[in-house]
Amino acid sequence: MSAGIENHNVARMKTADPTLSLAAEAPDDPARQRALLNALPIPVWCADRDGACSFVNRAWEQCTGRLADQARGTSWLEAIHEADRERVAAAWAEAHSLGRRFEQEYRLLRADASFGPVSHVAMPVYDPEGVLAGYLGTCHDLAAQRAAEQSVRESESRLQKFAEATHAGIVFHEDGVVTDCNEAILRLTGFSRSEFLGTHVLAHVAPERREEVADNMRSGSERPYESELLVKGGRRIPVEFEGRTLPHHGQLYRLSVVRDIRRRKAARERMDYLAHHDLLTGLPNRALLQERLDFVLRAARRNARQVALLFIDLDNFKTVNDSLGHGAGDQLLKIVARRISRVLRGIDVVSRHGGDEFIVVLPELSTDEGSVPVAEKLIAAVSEPVELEGQTLTVTPSIGISIFPRDGDTSQVLIRNADAAMYLAKERGRSNFQFFNEHLAANAFRTLALEMMLRDGMRDGSFELHYQPQLRVDTGKVIGMEALLRWPQPDGGFIEPEEFIPIAEQRGLMRAIGTWVLREACRQNRAWQRAGLPPMTVSVNLSPAQFRQRDLVEQVRAVLRQTGLDGRYLAFELSESLLMGDITEMTRTLDALKELGVQVVIDDFGTGCSSLVHLKRLPIDKIKVDRGFIGEMPGSADDVAIVAGIVDLARNLGIVTVAEGVERPEQLELLRERGCDEMQGQLVSHALPAGEVQRWLAARL
Repeated sequence: MSAGIENHNVARMKTADPTLSLAAEAPDDPARQRALLNALPIPVWCADRDGACSFVNRAWEQCTGRLADQARGTSWLEAIHEADRERVAAAWAEAHSLGRRFEQEYRLLRADASFGPVSHVAMPVYDPEGVLAGYLGTCHDLAAQRAAEQSVRESESRLQKFAEATHAGIVFHEDGVVTDCNEAILRLTGFSRSEFLGTHVLAHVAPERREEVADNMRSGSERPYESELLVKGGRRIPVEFEGRTLPHHGQLYRLSVVRDIRRRKAARERMDYLAHHDLLTGLPNRALLQERLDFVLRAARRNARQVALLFIDLDNFKTVNDSLGHGAGDQLLKIVARRISRVLRGIDVVSRHGGDEFIVVLPELSTDEGSVPVAEKLIAAVSEPVELEGQTLTVTPSIGISIFPRDGDTSQVLIRNADAAMYLAKERGRSNFQFFNEHLAANAFRTLALEMMLRDGMRDGSFELHYQPQLRVDTGKVIGMEALLRWPQPDGGFIEPEEFIPIAEQRGLMRAIGTWVLREACRQNRAWQRAGLPPMTVSVNLSPAQFRQRDLVEQVRAVLRQTGLDGRYLAFELSESLLMGDITEMTRTLDALKELGVQVVIDDFGTGCSSLVHLKRLPIDKIKVDRGFIGEMPGSADDVAIVAGIVDLARNLGIVTVAEGVERPEQLELLRERGCDEMQGQLVSHALPAGEVQRWLAARL
């Protein structure tokens, strides 16, 4: 074998393999020749003409894990995996017969009985006469290469599966031309794969957004940004692009992730809408009104124009809520919001300020009188009848108007002053509009101060109840007390009920105050009984807002249970104006109170316009003759006649009469003569603090 190598034609060897050339050019010394082959890092083997191995170098031993002694004298075909052996043997036989180069890949048996992939190259070696002397070959271990290739395949497979599994569109492009994509982008755009591949990515971007996308591609930016995608048919979809530059098969590609953000944008828009709009009516809320009003005022300052701000409050809206429920009240607010919007111009601003309050801003006015026609249209539109819960209702608005810059230079001042003007409209009969003026400013400040004091007083428990005795006219026996609300001040004085009660009613505080009065009056009456005082009735004034509460009866039942007071020792005094309401609902409420033993008293009778039929149909225990009729007796014949008529009417209906405001003995004597049943007033006693009532009763007895 070595002689063949030494005498081989050098020119033919150089054409085959560098390793073979080195062997052929080696010196004639076989030892030096083997040393040279052993020094090569490439596995080399030599075989005789029959293929029997005669020499392997050290690199071959390291590659196969088999020693030279194990390989020498054996056919190299014996070390091939049986599944590859037939194929390789056929290729070897063909190369041998034709005397040409042999090259194959197969699995070679290693010393540890495992098989590893190798690449085998063999060249025939001829003696000087041209006779085949043997073979010289190399063997390359392909395990690492195959592992790397497998890793790449698996990586590409994972990438492909990930791309197909994600909901985001993925696009590969080179120099902007799409080379590959996943199914998600095809579903998003509506194109088929053949239609999409080969197109330029900018062709799928909205024209006005293409420059931005191109800039990101050129710079290699990898930050996400929002854009618009053109889908099949020309429709636009809001998307988020996020690019990545990555190597693939030795080249740099651009990978773009395309996310459909329609839901995200809709959610964001919804959140923005909720932050700036009233959910019930869809109108701008206070926050958005503030933004728009500030913008309008800035424009008015630049253009020297006037702006009108209209503060609208619905008259008696609480009556609708209390009688028909909050669902009906909400429906009414929606209707009113639509009616207000229909009256206004496109540049006008309308907002729901809260509850039943709305604000309208009229920009670009040349004079303050420009708001008058709008206010008149608003009153007419809002006052149209409404069908709710099977009933026809009419709700009117009271409107206050402030003018920029005359009545204020800021949005807060304009709103506050229009609010004050609105309360003036209510005082002047409701369903009208009033402009703000300086007198209102002082009243508004006083009202605001009182409201804040009221809230503080409710929180701190500053209110007191005083009690005015009620007596039988014929015997002088004390039969009850009327609980009257008092508000003491740190200076020792009192704020009169006539001053703070209207504000409490306007600001929605009367219900909470009334609840406290009811609970405190019942508690005190029960405390007197436990102290040994004769049982008597305590009368509590019930505001219209309280009376219309749906849970009034349950509330009264709970208070009686908590305080331990028997219901027959509690009376409610109702204003005569309440009798003008829904008599069916009123009868139901009064009957339920009567079942608890509570007495029903009509206060200030004779000053309202109640129907006498109501006295007959409603379960009324007493009527109180208004003090206005008592004060001029006995000098006023008309008042004497009116009182006598009321007493006779009540007697015939089986109703007890109570005269209030009795201050002189002759008034008491006349009431006795006319048959009045009960009385109260300064002639007997003024209203007393709870601590003095027991002493007063002891002295009286």
